[in-house]
Amino acid sequence: MIASLTIRPAQADEAATLTDLAMRSKALWGYDRQFMAACSEELTYAKEGFALGTHHATIAEVGDDLAGFSVVKHLGQRQWELDGLFIDPDWVGQGIGKRLLQHALVLARSLGGERLLVISDPHAVGFYRHAGAQEFGTAPSGSIAGRQLPQLVFPL
Repeated sequence: MIASLTIRPAQADEAATLTDLAMRSKALWGYDRQFMAACSEELTYAKEGFALGTHHATIAEVGDDLAGFSVVKHLGQRQWELDGLFIDPDWVGQGIGKRLLQHALVLARSLGGERLLVISDPHAVGFYRHAGAQEFGTAPSGSIAGRQLPQLVFPL
């Protein structure tokens, strides 16, 4: 674990930087250019989402480096969704994802959540299961027609 890791709220004017990191992080799984292009809209973070308070983005920094971020989105009732958890490829395997996930769980609970839902990239299911998530089905991809993604839940 990195001793100098700082976790802080993202600012609305950082949305473009978060979008860039999300794309680089997703590409780490080896997806081709066509797949990445299809995902670009879904992986675009708009400052308006942060300004409305419907998205709570958290940044992990090591020194001056943006190492990763997570986004928790309110779904209504007492449900929240982990709308994104992305790690800069240079920082993968350093415990940053685990710290961001822990922070997201605490944040959703503190905002009155009873469940944190995750629609996961298939490559990341093991990470979420290891952290205590339970699989409960699939959900349609927001980017690729006909593609089903694993759906998991963290009871809070």
